[in-house]
Amino acid sequence: MTHDEEAKSVTLRHEAGESVPADRLYYDVDQPSYPGKIGKQPLWTRNDTVKAGAEVTIDLNDHPNATDVNLVYSTGTVSHHVLFGLDLRGGGKIDE
Repeated sequence: MTHDEEAKSVTLRHEAGESVPADRLYYDVDQPSYPGKIGKQPLWTRNDTVKAGAEVTIDLNDHPNATDVNLVYSTGTVSHHVLFGLDLRGGGKIDE
């Protein structure tokens, strides 16, 4: 996960490993106005499967007050897991 401050974006890349169903991966943007709320925003909307090497960029222009971006995995039910996150305030990677 890399943050481009000038472009106001975050890029995610599936580096290696097994493919993942695209409808199970989401992103969440933490904002001070919604503390603790996880919003599942779809990432790979044009693919059924996310394979190693796949990249997606999140435009943060719609989230000017964002403090963190998290990668969320849904189990297909109401359960979900935050896999990891990035502190946009300069703190670096957040391991969950």
